[in-house]
Amino acid sequence: MAIHQISFFVVWVGKEVFVRFVLQRQSAATNDLANRLHLYIGQNFRVDNITPSFAANALGCSLWNIHKICQNMGTTFGKLLLEARLSAAFNIG
Repeated sequence: MAIHQISFFVVWVGKEVFVRFVLQRQSAATNDLANRLHLYIGQNFRVDNITPSFAANALGCSLWNIHKICQNMGTTFGKLLLEARLSAAFNIG
């Protein structure tokens, strides 16, 4: 069953909270994966060679699912990673 909702994701990066609001029409399983992807990026953004493939493996899903989740959020894995890294860098300075 598809649901309409406004989701927000909260990820702690250093001392700052990273929040993203997204209007979605997704299944509950898809929302769970999106939440777990944000958490994974928030916990692993310092890894130099982090890739969508690593995230897919860690989350137990396919690479296609990672890209589809990002597409549904209107972003890319690289942009999510960059946002997390920039947020952390901003808090250091």
